Amino acid sequence: MLAAEVPFPDEAVRLILVAGKRYVKDKATEQYICSIHWRLADSGVNISGAIPSLVTVFKNGETSGLVHYSLLALWAAVRQGYFDTPIPDSDLTYQVWLKHLISSSTFKLKKKDEPHQLGIIGCLIETVRTYPELKALAAEYLEQCKLREPKRPTTDFQRDVKQYFDLCRA
Repeated sequence: MLAAEVPFPDEAVRLILVAGKRYVKDKATEQYICSIHWRLADSGVNISGAIPSLVTVFKNGETSGLVHYSLLALWAAVRQGYFDTPIPDSDLTYQVWLKHLISSSTFKLKKKDEPHQLGIIGCLIETVRTYPELKALAAEYLEQCKLREPKRPTTDFQRDVKQYFDLCRA
């Protein structure tokens, strides 16, 4: 229903978000919850409360599906500005999780066999565009991982990496 963009009443969305906060051992269910968060965020529902668990799922990456859907949900959260949402009972916003997203993403980019490289670099580009104050941090992680800037990019991925390096320097 989410994929078909069927509108849900506010109460149904609230119940979906609450259900996603429960600890789940089953990877298929966890993947399904991440896909729901992605669809909700993409449709304009603030999923900021799920950001910490999505970043953790993305970082741990136990299955390709979990990495995929958590990445899509986090990327949608960046696009929608949900990282600017205040954390309940705190003076901070969910932006504190951006450092973890950037570091996890950069370390995953280092892996040559990472199947989600295009999505990861796209999310990183969107993150530094949306939050330019994080450019120095992103550049620092690029240096720590010893990622090289492509001199003459020939693939979409290499062009995106070059663009990311350019954004981090700007």
